[in-house]
Amino acid sequence: MPKSLLILLFFLSYTPITHAQTTHSQITHLKELQNTDLNAARNEAKAILKKIPKRSGEFYHYVRINLAKSLWRLNNLDSALVVINEVPISKLPTERLKVQQLICKGDILDHIGKSDEAISVYLRAFSIAKRNNFKDDIGSVYNSLGTVYLIREDYPNARLYLFKALE
Repeated sequence: MPKSLLILLFFLSYTPITHAQTTHSQITHLKELQNTDLNAARNEAKAILKKIPKRSGEFYHYVRINLAKSLWRLNNLDSALVVINEVPISKLPTERLKVQQLICKGDILDHIGKSDEAISVYLRAFSIAKRNNFKDDIGSVYNSLGTVYLIREDYPNARLYLFKALE
């Protein structure tokens, strides 16, 4: 059999994995690592980001946000803020990414004791999530707001937002 025919048969029998499938599985893997090994999650996110040439696109931003979350959970707060602030909200390609970045930024701000700024950021995230009917994100924002108010010992607001999160 000629070599060109073998190559053609190989390509016809080969089922490629699409870019969307590989990127989705990488994001899922990063999220799993955040629950088991934060150092590995941080290192893998950094490695993936180095391979993305244009530093743009939905996948790049999801990985960047996951890196910021890992850094935050590792208490590397200065680096987490640098990573999350690297791209302004207005430059993000999707509304979902805007909400995810704002929630992460609010979490970091709250963790460093800037609860007023965190509340403001969470309310921006809520506004976008509500406008786009992102129910999971709305619940996350309510939970975050409730937690901030709980830490501030503002129990009426904490109760309000935590019960909304349960809904």
